[in-house]
Amino acid sequence: MAGQPERIVASYRILLQLDGLSSELGEGVARDVTAAFSRRNWHRQVMCNWDGKVLTLTVENDFDREGRATVDEFSDEISACVNGGFDGDIRLVSVTEIALRPSRDQNSSP
Repeated sequence: MAGQPERIVASYRILLQLDGLSSELGEGVARDVTAAFSRRNWHRQVMCNWDGKVLTLTVENDFDREGRATVDEFSDEISACVNGGFDGDIRLVSVTEIALRPSRDQNSSP
């Protein structure tokens, strides 16, 4: 319906880290995770980096206030990327509320 009021939606920046990947796998997994999360239209500003010891994922979204859903997605993606599994630990480093932005009601017309 035209003329629907916009509602205000919070956005969150979620920072996760993973230890336990081998140095041989790290860079490739970072590329694969970045590509996979970038295809998910519910995440924005996707960045996954390997520093030689720790894999770090940063994403923004408007639904995961506690970061748990993103941890689950990250875990699933790591499992898909690493043959034979991994012996690592995913840490939820932070969830930061970064902005309030207007959002059209999903039932409204563009």
